[in-house]
Amino acid sequence: MKKIVLTPLECIGCGNCMDIAAAYFVMDENGKANLYGGRPEKDSTVTELFPDDDDVLSSAIASCPSRCILVIK
Repeated sequence: MKKIVLTPLECIGCGNCMDIAAAYFVMDENGKANLYGGRPEKDSTVTELFPDDDDVLSSAIASCPSRCILVIK
């Protein structure tokens, strides 16, 4: 299964990811993106990607100016 990896330290807090894929992203108290149900892993947060959400996540990744979101297999 694919995983979404988010590096909050690189996030600039623009909120594009949350606007596009609110089922996955939420802004924290510091104004940075975080993953719903994400688990910490080194300097990142990781969660699993549902197969039907590939297009939505591709749009969220493309909209991120700091490129702090990626999908891995």
